[in-house]
Amino acid sequence: MQHCQNTIYANDRHCCDCGETLTQKRELLSAEDIFPQLLDKVKQQSPESEVITGVIKSMYYYKRRYTGRTNNMLYGF
Repeated sequence: MQHCQNTIYANDRHCCDCGETLTQKRELLSAEDIFPQLLDKVKQQSPESEVITGVIKSMYYYKRRYTGRTNNMLYGF
């Protein structure tokens, strides 16, 4: 949503350009609220699935090697 020339965020109570009090109620919507058919195929396989959002603070990448008589595989997860 916009007011004047700047974007308005959910927690804003006043326009940062003109200072006018914002009266329109803003609400946070999930991806499913905006486009309900987004997860139809996923829900067929896993009915209890859900979408969440957040910030990734750290990530690890592990490598495991499997060596057999005829196999030499490297797994990453």
